[in-house]
Amino acid sequence: MSSSVITNDERQKIRRVLLTDYLDDDEYAIIETLVDHVSRGLVKFVE
Repeated sequence: MSSSVITNDERQKIRRVLLTDYLDDDEYAIIETLVDHVSRGLVKFVE
């Protein structure tokens, strides 16, 4: 993710990590920040 847009492919990668892998504290903090930015409209998902 290099901009304020997340592609469908990037979204699927995030989903796979969240469903299958263990997140350490730093990774979890990154995901929390991402969710916060999405909820504020700072990041958009595109098809």
